[in-house]
Amino acid sequence: MSLAIHQPLPLSWLPSATPTLAGDAITLLRALAIIDQLPVRHDDEQDERWRELEARVDLCLLMLGRLLARDGAAPESTTTALSGSQVSWLSADPPAPGSVGVLALYLSQALPLPLYLDARVTEVAAVVEGRWQVEAQFLIEAEELQDWLDKTVFRYHRREISQRKKHADDAA
Repeated sequence: MSLAIHQPLPLSWLPSATPTLAGDAITLLRALAIIDQLPVRHDDEQDERWRELEARVDLCLLMLGRLLARDGAAPESTTTALSGSQVSWLSADPPAPGSVGVLALYLSQALPLPLYLDARVTEVAAVVEGRWQVEAQFLIEAEELQDWLDKTVFRYHRREISQRKKHADDAA
């Protein structure tokens, strides 16, 4: 696996031969990039307007998150390694090797919507009793979707490195 992020993520495997809509995934990844951006500083009047707008968006996201949580939308988090081309996760109920389906990934608590990506299971290996390591290759045809996924993985990877350095500095 090339550049990857390693963190617990809520995800689920949906056995399906129906391809997902690349446009929906691109929209979600774009929105996530905007949410992840550091706020830009403006003059005081613009800054106040920006904070008001951000507060409204935060409230909408909070309400959406609570509605989705009430419906039990997000699956349990599991140990995950995610790159731009593949994903690996631990599962108690693994799909069969070679099966094609849709992976539903929840990348952010701030945006509690799943990213749906078509994938093919390439390997399933027993790790411990009742747990399997599943590896799947993404089946992404849209170049723009691949570009946004690569950017997202890079951004999250950079954040992981920053957090590790911070923890190392705090421990020293």
